[in-house]
Amino acid sequence: MALSCSWFPSSLFSSQVSCPPTTVLDLMEFRLMLKVEEKTLHPSVLLDGQQWTLSEPLDIYSDDIPEYGCISYVWGPGRMPNSIYPELQMSHHTLHSLSAAIRHSNLTAFWIDSFSLPTDPVTKAATLESIGYIYARAKQVTAVLSPPSYSAIERMSRLAHSDTALDDVLEDLERDMWVHSVWTYQEIANAGELFFVGEDPDCKDRIPAFDFLNALGYYLTRYRKQNNMSVMTFRQKYPYVDTFEDVIADWIMGEFAERSALQIMSSLDRRVYEDPKNYYYAMIGAVTKVPSKRSSKPSVQSLAETYMRICEEKGDYSFIFTANPRDDRPGLTWRPQSGMLRSIISWHSYGDRLAGVKEAGGVRLKEVIVGRRTRQYSSAARDSLMSWLQALEIEAHTDEDIVRRHYDMIKEIGFTGSPEHIILETGIFFSQDAIAPGADIEIWISGSVRYLFGAPGIAIAKDQNGTPWYTPGVYCGLVESSMPRSEVVLPVEPSFTVGGVQRTQ
Repeated sequence: MALSCSWFPSSLFSSQVSCPPTTVLDLMEFRLMLKVEEKTLHPSVLLDGQQWTLSEPLDIYSDDIPEYGCISYVWGPGRMPNSIYPELQMSHHTLHSLSAAIRHSNLTAFWIDSFSLPTDPVTKAATLESIGYIYARAKQVTAVLSPPSYSAIERMSRLAHSDTALDDVLEDLERDMWVHSVWTYQEIANAGELFFVGEDPDCKDRIPAFDFLNALGYYLTRYRKQNNMSVMTFRQKYPYVDTFEDVIADWIMGEFAERSALQIMSSLDRRVYEDPKNYYYAMIGAVTKVPSKRSSKPSVQSLAETYMRICEEKGDYSFIFTANPRDDRPGLTWRPQSGMLRSIISWHSYGDRLAGVKEAGGVRLKEVIVGRRTRQYSSAARDSLMSWLQALEIEAHTDEDIVRRHYDMIKEIGFTGSPEHIILETGIFFSQDAIAPGADIEIWISGSVRYLFGAPGIAIAKDQNGTPWYTPGVYCGLVESSMPRSEVVLPVEPSFTVGGVQRTQ
């Protein structure tokens, strides 16, 4: 592969693309690396005998943008001078990854971060918030893997019924920084067509994402079975492979920006980032279909507010199910404080949103199951609770065992709340903050965003002054379509009945 930086007359290049200026109101910037046949003064790279040059800013809203591909890869520690911006550094993987994507595609336009991201800090921040949109609009996304990881995927794909699923294949994936990265989620989950290729020039085949998911699922099932390993034990041993399987499943099951806020947060909880702001850029990119037009000096707090505001605009209030302390501003005490929002547990959820509508006096939540404290759950609830423990190969005999085992289970998947619990007729609720035994309380359980073993929820209690307060939690138990759903109101005024509930069937 020949790599070089060249300069050619710009007049021939300007006819290749539409170049509307970036305006103050449209802070993000969209540029592509374009294959060109004629010489241009614009900075260019030569890859395998083909000339590629960076376009001027394109109108992201235009229907005239050429079909393009996006490249998902990991930077790693190595750096070299940037071929387009010589004063900057880029990853030593950048050119190899672009070359690999080109080899496996007929497209003549690509978006890749080292070249396509703007250098101006204000515009760069808005573009980082818009990467999810950029990847979703692409004709295809090519995930470029290191040689060991691509080899691991190939070996998974070739596993025969008589073969043994080996540890070294999983260990290669577990070590891969691309599998760890917080950026991987939005780049993969938002993709239309998705393919996996190897960075090595000798890699001749690309693997469609459907084929890879089938191979991965079969391999993991075989591995767990032959090692007599539970889902939880596997998760402890290979946490990044486990969450990577969730990402591919999200890509198949979820439309772009139609995953719940909680699902996005829980998928990113176990991923790695150097800058905490990148956690939010990835989440914002996964949750919205709109390019960013936001502030110029983002902080973790402002990005958290941006994320929650976008979710509110979409009518999805599942972001309230975080482990964060509640906001202390009047009328917002049900809302998480701004900061590093962490899902109540790091476990895959399904359902597109906790629907909510702002109205005079508060936020009306829909599809909520309302529960109250009782002395004993039903026999049907007990059967449901036992069924989940048996699926995890966890033994329990008494009701006390069932409660303790469920607490241990959710603690293992990231729950940091109180071991104190509330017994409901349909199951058990574990709250983030301890609730006094005699407190007047209601539990609001999501009937739309759910876990396999239950659902997220939030408890509404009163303090010693009679003022309602809120604490999120995890509900383990029955969530059936026959269970009544209600509409409840998160009030913005401090005068309400038990929990501030205005409920309609």
